Amino acid sequence: MKDFLGSLLKIIIIIAIAIVLVNDAGNYLLAKYNSGDKAKEVAREALNIYRKSRSLSTAKLAAIRKAQEIGVEFKSLEYEPVPPTMEVTIVVPVKRTVLLSRIEQLKKYTKVEVGGEAQYEY
Repeated sequence: MKDFLGSLLKIIIIIAIAIVLVNDAGNYLLAKYNSGDKAKEVAREALNIYRKSRSLSTAKLAAIRKAQEIGVEFKSLEYEPVPPTMEVTIVVPVKRTVLLSRIEQLKKYTKVEVGGEAQYEY
């Protein structure tokens, strides 16, 4: 009976570790997948403001505001005149992780950096 309980405990511990690993990996991949849309949204906002004002500093402020509004960190903005394209880079936090947020060597995976662009359509 003691042998059975020991084996059962080992199986439960292995399953718990597997669940934690799958949870963290899934949350990281989900954040990476969903952040592309957020980057494009910030880029569209910056491009719309740039089209109205013709000022990169005003477009950058609009991008920063939009990034804060949707809960991401703004990193950079670039404008390409031909074809008119606004490119932004944002940093998205990975939420609800167990190991990534607690182990120092894995903390670099608690944020996902992604770029997005919006192009002016005539």
